[in-house]
Amino acid sequence: MTPEAGSTHSYLRPQPSWLSYASSIHSAHNPPRRSSTPVATHLRAEVYTAVDPYEASISHSINNLHSREDADSSLEDVDIPEQYSVHQLSMFTTSVATDLDQTKRFTASDYALAFVIDTLPRLAYSYVLLRLPSLYFSRVARVFEDADLTMPEIKRMALELANARSEDVHQAVFTNLSHKAPATSPFWTLKSNWESFIDSLLREWKTLNIISVLLLSAILTIFQIDSAANDPLTRYSALCSLICALMSLLYGCVFIIRFASMKKPHKAAEWAWEGRRMRTTIWWNVWVMLAMPAVWLAWSVTAFIVSIMSFVWRTGSTLDGTISPLQPHVAFWPRLVVSLILGLGVLYFLLITTTLRQYGSKMDRKWRERVKGWTDRIIFERPFVEHMDPIAHISHWRAMSQTSASRRDSDDSYMDRVIPHRFVTRSPSPMESSHEQGRRPHAPAVAVNEKDKPPSPIETLKAMELWFQNVQIFSLPEDLMARSVTSESWAAFTTDIENNWNDPSSLIPQASVLEAIAKWNASVFSQLFLEAVLCREYYPEWPESPVHAIYITDRQPVLGRALPMEERFGDVPFGLIRIDVLDFSNMLDPWLSLFPPRGTEVHFDFASQSSPPSPEQPIQWRPRAVSLSGPSVTGMIEDGDETLAQAGNRNDHNQDDATIGSKISDIERIPSTTNSPIRTPLQRPVTPFLNASPSREQDLTDTDD
Repeated sequence: MTPEAGSTHSYLRPQPSWLSYASSIHSAHNPPRRSSTPVATHLRAEVYTAVDPYEASISHSINNLHSREDADSSLEDVDIPEQYSVHQLSMFTTSVATDLDQTKRFTASDYALAFVIDTLPRLAYSYVLLRLPSLYFSRVARVFEDADLTMPEIKRMALELANARSEDVHQAVFTNLSHKAPATSPFWTLKSNWESFIDSLLREWKTLNIISVLLLSAILTIFQIDSAANDPLTRYSALCSLICALMSLLYGCVFIIRFASMKKPHKAAEWAWEGRRMRTTIWWNVWVMLAMPAVWLAWSVTAFIVSIMSFVWRTGSTLDGTISPLQPHVAFWPRLVVSLILGLGVLYFLLITTTLRQYGSKMDRKWRERVKGWTDRIIFERPFVEHMDPIAHISHWRAMSQTSASRRDSDDSYMDRVIPHRFVTRSPSPMESSHEQGRRPHAPAVAVNEKDKPPSPIETLKAMELWFQNVQIFSLPEDLMARSVTSESWAAFTTDIENNWNDPSSLIPQASVLEAIAKWNASVFSQLFLEAVLCREYYPEWPESPVHAIYITDRQPVLGRALPMEERFGDVPFGLIRIDVLDFSNMLDPWLSLFPPRGTEVHFDFASQSSPPSPEQPIQWRPRAVSLSGPSVTGMIEDGDETLAQAGNRNDHNQDDATIGSKISDIERIPSTTNSPIRTPLQRPVTPFLNASPSREQDLTDTDD
């Protein structure tokens, strides 16, 4: 396989390495010879191809009986390269060969045995299940085949996405693996198709549950008719239909609950491996599991139709009284059939719970450990990126090295997270000695083209202010224009945010705005190394009533990874006592509860001083520590420090309202400057005490006087 001519993204596809080149030369000079010992491994980079387990083929049956592949193999057997560079992406890997042993000759008796033992039961069981497992298999296989990826690439995508859960998912994929646009990236295509497939399954199972409930009510109505209840054929067929409908409803409810978490990328990779397995148990596999609600509902409808037709043809005439109940020894057999159907449904339910347990928390814990080890290897062993600035390159390398040493001495509490939180310094510390600076490794001097240089870093900019039924839009900054943000895109973005904020049908406008921001980040800003975030601003005059604003932050990666939010956001804007950055990726669904959760937030604060900082003085605000693992956010405050935000948010019994009012009065007298990224509270077109209590408003008014 050779890269396309003139393509700037040829490294995204498997390239011929020196090993494959040497193998081709060796094969040209040395013809292949048949060996008595079959070769178990070979290098390949073939596109994903699914294997239908219900294909009626004698060769497939021979392969199931005589292939050397372990039936219990899993995705863990597909390994990835130990190290890889961002610009050198090799997809060749060693995998287990699943071809037949070419040294063995199969006789006619072998083919006959394979047909009787494997082919016939496979066909019979497939038709009993109405061939629905093959339908679900083809749907899953189409998702991965349309992405045009190899199996190692699929696993690499899962690792990258899982590695970036606490950061921007799109940035990790498009920066480390691809320079293509999100709409054309195969990784983006696979992730989008898989999520759409899971959503379609959930909608399908909800529809099947509705049909099952309606069918149950119709079946119970039949039992209320005396002539139908006394007819053995009508009665037992209705009972079979009732049990099948109940099983279908039970399976559908379980799938709706459990498959909501199947959108994770590593679970998609596991499903891709299931579709590629050469040996599959015909009686139970994931395709049979997916088809269970539809299969049982189909048989329930069939039995219900039999009951209706028997009621039509065996009742309603003068012969109604001639149908007598069955004798006890005769009634035993239909009762046994109904009991066996119920037992089969319970057996399938146990198999479903066992299979779903493998895709549950056990798989998540195992995958989290693998991703953590892979992440540490990539961060601390990967070669430096050539186009990074040498000074920033060394600074980030030292920060990560110090973090690596401290992590080894820490406890095991960080195992609960995929990647432990790290603070990365923006520049070399001024307190560092010259001796320490001399021991720094020097980055090699590399000639960099102008088009390959990373964009210039920008400071965090405010784009919009969101008020109650009012929105203020700022003009397009020059820094964003340098990042190729056009006026049309800026107008479309601000208009979309304004429409979502003022949408009267939205019960929670913040959730609508966060969803719109996520779409714009994925489609526009991620390509320009930018990220829009929704923030809550806390002003000193009413700290208990925050307002919302949209900020644009820089997402330019450093060493292939984006900086943490507190590093990218910078200091708290002048005039604010606190700002919360809402993270949409970790927020729960607001429709699941009456009061939606606050979500994961990044808090910033500044330390209290004897007098408020002036615009001419250096701002000594410090970012608070961040916890990205839960909905609540904690911050570290040194002993003796009392922030103004704490004074406004907590009613301290040791501090009276006069002290609070004096601090607020001091902050209100801070003059505004042209360098301030936001306006001071005195310039805002709202009533300061709109949401304040009457008693507090009176206290603050007296203080101002």
